[in-house]
Amino acid sequence: MKTHITTKRVNGKILVRTSLLLLVTVTVSYSLLSFTTKTIKDEFLNIIGITRTEANERIAGSMIGGYLNTYGVNKIKNLAAADRVVVAKDLLAYTKNYVTSEDFRKHYAQLKQENKPQFNGAPETPEKYRAKIIAQAKEAVKQAEDIIAKATPENKALFQPALDAAKQNLKEMEDPANEFLKMYADNYESLSKMYIEDSVGRIKTWHEEYPDNPKSFIKTRLEEFMAATDHVDFAAQLKEEHGKKYFVNPAYESKDSHWKMAYRAGKEVVEASRSFVKQWLSEMN
Repeated sequence: MKTHITTKRVNGKILVRTSLLLLVTVTVSYSLLSFTTKTIKDEFLNIIGITRTEANERIAGSMIGGYLNTYGVNKIKNLAAADRVVVAKDLLAYTKNYVTSEDFRKHYAQLKQENKPQFNGAPETPEKYRAKIIAQAKEAVKQAEDIIAKATPENKALFQPALDAAKQNLKEMEDPANEFLKMYADNYESLSKMYIEDSVGRIKTWHEEYPDNPKSFIKTRLEEFMAATDHVDFAAQLKEEHGKKYFVNPAYESKDSHWKMAYRAGKEVVEASRSFVKQWLSEMN
């Protein structure tokens, strides 16, 4: 199974927008198995229903792309709070180790290359642009002439206006005083300057968003997690209407998906995750 991190649908699998560590907080909130914490150290990937390869792909996808591939997560029964905390810590430790691996670096390098700005080319010089426009006008005349040449005698007159218009356009483009081409020539210098400034700016932004060393990128994702899970009201009450649950406080319904995912994960898991990430961030400074 190959992970693609720049689109929202890959091989028919839905990619759901989320931040890195919510992969942990959501995944550990669900499992079919009842287990003791003694089994977690060696079996936590089996417990949450994913392979090591899938775990790597999901971590890479959520870390560098901001997406969580939820395909195949089919164990959906809540664990005991203490067990969720242990699994969260195991997954976070696994994540921390994986993002220093060569495999993750390859994922990151691929992402950076895929997001490199693409440029259509610098503005053409007035001379080159004029030559191109005239060549296009001549081609339009030739095409109109060919259509008339192939038309039946009774239909030739129908195509004559198109040929006349093409010839008139060619005449205007070949006129040295053509206003359109003169305007292009007058603005060529400013167009070129704008192109250079835009290109330099886009390249600069690209390097800022995707630094050569993924460590800075990882730090940003961790900071996003801390911001997304700050001030979550885990005591918020729910009510059921028409078979669906809603927050009693209507303001919480407008909270983003990250806030709601943290709420569903639970206070114990989120606080343990935040403590782990806080320590991780301190090691990066």
